[in-house]
Amino acid sequence: FLKKTMNDELIKFRDKWLTDSQSQGYENQHSYLSIMGAFLYLTNLFPTFPIPVSPSAWLVVSALQECGAAMKLNEKQAQQTRVEDFTRDGRFFEKNSVRLRPGWKFLSPVAMRETSVS
Repeated sequence: FLKKTMNDELIKFRDKWLTDSQSQGYENQHSYLSIMGAFLYLTNLFPTFPIPVSPSAWLVVSALQECGAAMKLNEKQAQQTRVEDFTRDGRFFEKNSVRLRPGWKFLSPVAMRETSVS
């Protein structure tokens, strides 16, 4: 029951964001938002602007919250989430970690290796 409910919520989230992104031309804005978020983080101005530090991490956190797997954050906290926050253990890092609800856990990171082909 819980898995089906989570799946249904994720499908609704995906469909909503696909519709929104197509109507607003998000594919053209993603790189710009990423660069601006990185620049604002580098200059420590990110708390004053309402754009995500990492658009990808913000979208994943939003999806996890929508389906009920992640602890609720306010919008500003969700926008300040970075990719590396997913790898930090909330037991040891009070800040800068994405916390899941009890019973949920992230799987171990997978090592990826890029091989070049000439």
